[in-house]
Amino acid sequence: MAGNANQKLKLLYLLQILREETDEENPIKTADILRRLSDMGVNAERKSIYRDIACLQDAGFDIISSSGGGYFMGSRDFEMSEIKLLIDAVQASRFITYQKSVTLINKLKNLVSVNQSAGLDRQLHMAGRKKATNEQIYYVIDTVYDAIAEDKQISFRYLDYTLAGEKHYRSGGNTYTVSPYALVWDDEYYYLFAYYENRDIMAHFRVDKIDGAKIIDKRRLKSEKYKNFDPIKQSETLFSMFGGEEEWVTLIIDNSLMGVFVDRFGSDLAIVKVGDEKTTVRFKAAISPTFLSWLFQFGTRVKILTPEKLIKKMQEMLADVINLYGETS
Repeated sequence: MAGNANQKLKLLYLLQILREETDEENPIKTADILRRLSDMGVNAERKSIYRDIACLQDAGFDIISSSGGGYFMGSRDFEMSEIKLLIDAVQASRFITYQKSVTLINKLKNLVSVNQSAGLDRQLHMAGRKKATNEQIYYVIDTVYDAIAEDKQISFRYLDYTLAGEKHYRSGGNTYTVSPYALVWDDEYYYLFAYYENRDIMAHFRVDKIDGAKIIDKRRLKSEKYKNFDPIKQSETLFSMFGGEEEWVTLIIDNSLMGVFVDRFGSDLAIVKVGDEKTTVRFKAAISPTFLSWLFQFGTRVKILTPEKLIKKMQEMLADVINLYGETS
């Protein structure tokens, strides 16, 4: 009976062999197919292989006869270039833990042949990359999406890590109860935008710092204040999610920096050329230490024109830096 059962699986085994072991540079000959099927407990004749391959082709599988003899799987759901791109994204994503990265990459490698997969091993570069340590992240993401679909609130604890790598919960370990609006991937991390009723604000939380997320049986609260909330726009103005009061900012910058500001602000950037070397730019940004630090990296190539309070904040930051290092000789 076992042999008969294996015979019924012959077509599936044949498809498995073609998917896992063949590609354009590594076709498999009919004799080798017969040998591989025999290893799987299936006896077959050469003519039956021709019929089975024709059947798979009729079903829509791109099985190609090689000019040098043999067969290989042609097009797949993902091309090699696409798999490499996805693997690079997994490796670079800080919100995915090291172990989850390995698991995901192995699944991606299963989408190509064994020979192609071996080539992917040689381009893996995860050593030394900073990765999240919260293994719950997949569960948290699923919970948030389910809560939004079900129009429910979620609760969780929010944590930081000490220098010793130990968990330290904010708010004394008390739970946060929020109404999730959206998930945004920004600066290699996932962030949750959620309405936080206790403070009447649209708060943001880094997903890899969320612990014990669960859906609660309460309808999401939808504040009138945030009826036109745009998570993408908000993430762009928060500069890596560090908040602050949003203001119109006017700068005068060297023309050499124009590409940097266009990349950052896109079509929201108002530009007025003031000479061969300088340009004024105007845009909305969240006034925060992070924004000031971002401007500081450009040194004398950027000068703040307005608002006045941003100029004062920059002056205070520069004074603090000078005080820290002392006067120069």
